[in-house]
Amino acid sequence: MKKIQAEWNLKQLYLSPTDPLIEKDIRSAEQAIEKFRTNYYSKKADFKKPGTLLVILEKYKKFFEHPGLVKTAYYISLNFQLNSFDEKVQQRMYQIDERITKALNNLSFVQLRLGALDKKTQKSLLQATSIKKYSYFLKQIFDQSEHMLSEDEENILSLKKQTSYDLWTEGVQKFLAKQEIELNGTLVPLDEAVSSISNLSTKKRRELFKKVYAVFEKGSDFAESELNAVIIDKKITDELRGFKKPYSSTVLSFENTGAELEAVTQAVSGDYKTSKKFYTLKKKALGLKDMEYADKDVSIGKISTKFTFEESVKILRKAFRNFDPVFEDIFNRMLESGQISAFPKKGKMGGAFCAGAVNVPTYVFLNHTNDFRSLRTFAHEMGHAFHSELSKKQDVLYQDYPISIAEVASTFFEKVVMNEVAKGLTKKEKIVLFHDRISDEVSTIYRQVSAFNFELELHNMIRKEGFQSKEKIGAMLIKHLRAYLGSDVLVPDVVGNLFVYWSHFRRFFYVYTYAYGCIVSNALYAKYVENPSIKKDIINFLSSGGSVSPREIFKRMGIDTEKKETYTKGLSVISQEIKTLEQLLS
Repeated sequence: MKKIQAEWNLKQLYLSPTDPLIEKDIRSAEQAIEKFRTNYYSKKADFKKPGTLLVILEKYKKFFEHPGLVKTAYYISLNFQLNSFDEKVQQRMYQIDERITKALNNLSFVQLRLGALDKKTQKSLLQATSIKKYSYFLKQIFDQSEHMLSEDEENILSLKKQTSYDLWTEGVQKFLAKQEIELNGTLVPLDEAVSSISNLSTKKRRELFKKVYAVFEKGSDFAESELNAVIIDKKITDELRGFKKPYSSTVLSFENTGAELEAVTQAVSGDYKTSKKFYTLKKKALGLKDMEYADKDVSIGKISTKFTFEESVKILRKAFRNFDPVFEDIFNRMLESGQISAFPKKGKMGGAFCAGAVNVPTYVFLNHTNDFRSLRTFAHEMGHAFHSELSKKQDVLYQDYPISIAEVASTFFEKVVMNEVAKGLTKKEKIVLFHDRISDEVSTIYRQVSAFNFELELHNMIRKEGFQSKEKIGAMLIKHLRAYLGSDVLVPDVVGNLFVYWSHFRRFFYVYTYAYGCIVSNALYAKYVENPSIKKDIINFLSSGGSVSPREIFKRMGIDTEKKETYTKGLSVISQEIKTLEQLLS
């Protein structure tokens, strides 16, 4: 077996941000688009005829695998994640982003022309046998057509994104990436300090918590302006496009339905009694007279197993192999090819994610700090990676899957790994693991829906009243956090500054997908435990990419994601698990 590479090998893409091949690829894309536009922009190109449309779509889709549009943007963005302090890297990223945006704008006429077709023609094209493989792609365009603007207006919105959104949000991220905090006599990156809070003794934990939130407060003035700016910009765009609710555009782009979003958020919001009961039990188990916000993620015991990066790799390998060897093969290939960035360091962005695109390697980004949470995060991101790799079986236009089903894949593989970990633990450690799993699920489901409710109220307030101060934003956030935590968790005013660090608020209403994904994956995993033969269906789901809607994918497996009862049933399982934990602890 080859040696593990714990740093990204971006040379698989380009040698450096100044590699001459980048300019060559971008120029090639620009020229190809110019030629395509010359041939098909004219209204003589009849988009109504299936035969003509087939030719157009076959040529059009090639741009979404063209290295000048895909590989260049992908490389420069990943490089920036590792070197967020490097002004030259950032400058190069903006230059390339601007050129690619302009190039893609010159292709926008295809979707705009299709969206402008009358309903009768659209229906006819969806039924045409010769273009059947593009029917779902066309349906998505037709569904979005009522929210499309003219080509000139679309170009303006696309071009202004850098100044009205990108630079604002990157400014906050750069501020956070530069921050270091003293921990045990050593300066560590902010993200490492945040992830270390729950691993310390009560006194040290609360001391570090204060240091971390002091940093958030330091950045609150800029973040106040930034968050207001991007939300006001979204409000203007939504009004232009005719979206009725602040989350409508997100639901449409994630290929969910409004009924799905409302079913999951209403079910969870109506079940806060379950999360409150968990924190009451946790407070008792920890023996705390007063449980503070800093204590909410603390484990009730210790698991002696070490979770260094190397140990985590061993655990994941075994878990993936036992589920199906195809996943171990993908994992090993990524480890050996430099597709996993493992450790935090100064200048590297915080958090974790998986990045994938057409005809390029899938990369996993971690900030592994050798704790149990790092292992869970590793398993989570590998779930995304498997989804990306298997989706490469699809046609170019369908390899990108919606974010909502991405969270199903990631949380499903968390369960696969956690059950493998449990096999090697003592009885006491299994109780700790059981608690930690419930704790994470409560956070993933109830915390994220409380975040959704906060975000919805904030957007509505800004739409109604305009600019909101950081004090109002903070108070609003605290109100929603207290709603799911209950009276047994003390939430000090300083927690209001969490909006500075919580990057998901910049990915408008993204948070609901965590609850959606976790509950659906719970249902899917329960079906797998009951009947392991559905593994084939699970692999088919992971291989489906974006070729079918999330609702249809899960409906085929007997899970109706538009029914509130689906989520209520999933939440009742968590409630029962809390009762079991209570019995085990007593």
